[in-house]
Amino acid sequence: MNLTFLIMILSILSVKHSFFKNEFGPDGRRLTEEPVFEPSYPNGTRQSLDEEWKNIRIKLNYDYITGKERDYYTCYEVGQVIPFSWYNITCKESDLITNKNLTEFYKTIDNLIEFTQKFIKVRPTPNKDYDYKLTIYISYFEVFSSVLAQGGYSGYDEYHRPTSGHIEFNNAYVSNKESKFNSSSSYFIHVAFHELTHALGSFHINYHEPNSTKLWDYNQTHCKMTKYGKNFTFLISPNSHKFAVKHYGVETFEGDDNDCPSGIEIEDGGGSGTMGSHLKASKFNSDLNVGMTLEIEGYDYERITDATIAILQDTGNYICNWSMAQPLVWGNPESQIGGKPIKDFAIGPPQLVYPLSYQYRSDYIYKNVGFDFKHIGTSLQTFKPKDCQNSDTKYCKGINFYNPLNWTYVGNQEIFDYMWIRFPQVSCPRGKAVLPGLSYYYYYPEECGEYKCNKYDNFTFYVVNSTWIDNQPLNITCNRTTVNQSFNYTMHTSGGGGWGTYKRIAYCVDPELFCRTVKLSEMTFVRDPLDPDSKQLDDPYAKPHSQVVLELTIASIVTGITFIVIFVIIGFIIFYKCRESKGDYSGDGNDDNQETRDIESPPTKENQDIEKDSSEPNYLSD
Repeated sequence: MNLTFLIMILSILSVKHSFFKNEFGPDGRRLTEEPVFEPSYPNGTRQSLDEEWKNIRIKLNYDYITGKERDYYTCYEVGQVIPFSWYNITCKESDLITNKNLTEFYKTIDNLIEFTQKFIKVRPTPNKDYDYKLTIYISYFEVFSSVLAQGGYSGYDEYHRPTSGHIEFNNAYVSNKESKFNSSSSYFIHVAFHELTHALGSFHINYHEPNSTKLWDYNQTHCKMTKYGKNFTFLISPNSHKFAVKHYGVETFEGDDNDCPSGIEIEDGGGSGTMGSHLKASKFNSDLNVGMTLEIEGYDYERITDATIAILQDTGNYICNWSMAQPLVWGNPESQIGGKPIKDFAIGPPQLVYPLSYQYRSDYIYKNVGFDFKHIGTSLQTFKPKDCQNSDTKYCKGINFYNPLNWTYVGNQEIFDYMWIRFPQVSCPRGKAVLPGLSYYYYYPEECGEYKCNKYDNFTFYVVNSTWIDNQPLNITCNRTTVNQSFNYTMHTSGGGGWGTYKRIAYCVDPELFCRTVKLSEMTFVRDPLDPDSKQLDDPYAKPHSQVVLELTIASIVTGITFIVIFVIIGFIIFYKCRESKGDYSGDGNDDNQETRDIESPPTKENQDIEKDSSEPNYLSD
């Protein structure tokens, strides 16, 4: 018998049955088994419905990496054959998972777990030292697969909370650098957290009240409608509805065939692994739970937003620490002048309702500058649509939504609703930004300029590595009267292995639009984003809280003193009035008593003396 064939047979027989099936779907995702029920409560339910929420405890399982357990698509031995649909991989020494240096990978997973255990709370699983068991895989995927990783849950308890799950990383895309949140190295950990949300059960249909085993009906959590020829599906469960009301400013979405409570749109494009299980990319650009990442190694673009918080909390299984998340700037009312919602942003055609800065166009000053003034990007691929008169494609059915202005070219990504989207090439760190006017094909980190906002009146913009007037760096002030004013300068960079000099142009934008947007982009939440009355941005023209407190304190003291003075004055007035009245009454009474005494008492020497001089006034002694 052929030795290679024997090794292949033995390796197949040694594979323990796992959550994964030994086959891939047409979209390059590995197929999985259905989750199983894992009882967690001895009596079937909790002893107390008011049991305290606590930080989730996650137990990591690396058995399929160490080789303690065997996965069908992972190399453990030299000569091992991994069969795919139309080719095989024969494992070499360098392919063995046990020979790979995974030190930085393990650090990334540790960072992921540390963050998640602070970010998410659950009702603790009784009689265990963990609430969730997470199994990690590093496997080979089909050669045509563009899947970076995939996650899912494999077990759940009496309350439909996932208690075990997995993340499988595509061997071809595993990073050899440590990845951290909120850093230039955040790319890989964002991918991992995205998959972890799937492993925690986001977007599954088992939604329920936090303390109930009774599931909501599908129509209680989802709503479908058609508008402009496009089909919409919304998640309308409580937190998603709160998000939508705050973000879009409406309680109801009015469709052509149905009205829906406002909610979070669910992805209707992509393959089977994307459709129905992600945030709609065209509505949630930069949230890491969209179905296609726009982030690249070395730049921090995606984020955990209030939309991700809403979909996790709506499962009924989790409470999120909102102070660790960031605002979704895309379409955010607080990013706009006046802080007002963008009309019809949720259901209107992007070409008609989105701000000009949200799409790439060669004739816009915003051509390569991102909507958040924090990144520079070039266009994703486009295509020239065919005549739709006799076509029944999704694009043609919804052409009034996707291309009402009949642009010659549109984006080729269905999940972005065929919008002409920028692919971020450079992102600016905290305290730096870019202005409209950049219209070239390659950019450098030196493009980012330092900015400083003076309320919403004006802002300064300073590009260190540049030459402007009198060989000085570009240093301009933009205010409401200089909107669209242009400034030509030269930018110097060391990118590409040597110094380069490039002609650049910058346009001023409205200071309120700029300052609101960059502030939201750089902050984490300071107030509960799902509180209907909360805002993240303070009014820069309002008095500082300390001053308000001081003024209120002074006003209270003055008011108190005033009341005391008034009471004292009133008291004196009453006192003297009473005394005056008493004096008048006592005078009359003494006269009467004197007369009586004169009649009843025998005359004394004093009386006799007084009577002798009746011409003198009669005074009463106190």
